[in-house]
Amino acid sequence: MFDVFVGTTSGVYRLDDGRPVFLGLEGERIWAIHAWSDRNSTTILAGSYGNGIFLSIDGGASWNSANDGLTATALRTIQPDPAGNGAIICGCEPGRGFRSTDGGQTWNEMTAITDLHNVDEWYLPYSPRAGALRNFYSPPGYPHRLLAAVEVGGLLNSEDGGDTWELLDIQPDDDIHYVTGHPTVPDQLFAALGWASLQKDRRREDEPRLGGVARSDDGGQTWTKLFDDYTRAVIVPPSRPPMACHLLATSVAVDCPIVTSSNLSAFVRLAQAYLFLRAISASVVNIIMALLTPFSTATRTTLCGSKIPALTISLISASNTSKPQPSGLVRSSASIGVG
Repeated sequence: MFDVFVGTTSGVYRLDDGRPVFLGLEGERIWAIHAWSDRNSTTILAGSYGNGIFLSIDGGASWNSANDGLTATALRTIQPDPAGNGAIICGCEPGRGFRSTDGGQTWNEMTAITDLHNVDEWYLPYSPRAGALRNFYSPPGYPHRLLAAVEVGGLLNSEDGGDTWELLDIQPDDDIHYVTGHPTVPDQLFAALGWASLQKDRRREDEPRLGGVARSDDGGQTWTKLFDDYTRAVIVPPSRPPMACHLLATSVAVDCPIVTSSNLSAFVRLAQAYLFLRAISASVVNIIMALLTPFSTATRTTLCGSKIPALTISLISASNTSKPQPSGLVRSSASIGVG
């Protein structure tokens, strides 16, 4: 059993037997969400697109701003810190990263990101902000290694938990929408790629196509392009690692099908996505499809038909709700976004 919290273009919902229950923040575009429970209460961090983070310590009954230390207030991801200790990390637009060690009440910036040599070239086709940090990923067994996907910025790599950063080369692509990897093979990485380029004014017509999914089998040193459709994200379900699911789009924020691969190299169309997923359970692959199709017609009308698309999802395993550490409670973390 899971408690499911959904961020939308107009606030936060909890799904109760497949039906949405409104929890507040009406009018706020919630592009990142992260939740955990202890024996007495549920805490929710809801990252808005422009007004920073909102914190609820009572399951959504009340909300307060939690922006102390944030220098960027358009949130794109909120995740448990893979290094543990109950810390939380978030990524923003413009491309910045932050860490909280007090349950999201205050934040400290990963300032070394702005020291990267190409940071002044970052941009977004749809926003005046420079780049967007859309998700973090830590390979299994390496909790202090962080990879960060920066939309129209590049793939960032840190070997010390975010104290220092470098750029990994996935040429010709530097529009990185999502990064992940094999659940048991730390050197096997996947990156979802868009069509924008830092070289937009200098690219030749005969250069390789941008976008798609790239795979690395050596920890990110070299990459192989698997296909070149515009891709939102790639997910390798931990219970079925030979399988991968990819969220594609025919254009930005429109028509996002799910495609799958049975061998991590060849892809077939699986299903049309009803939701823009930004969180996937770490249990079984069936959860992926459950997130696409469990809702009644009334639910789909509320969340999608009324122009309130689900932008972000967080799940809490009921069996883990007695543990107080956020990183030990949330079985999924916000990653996949719109645009």
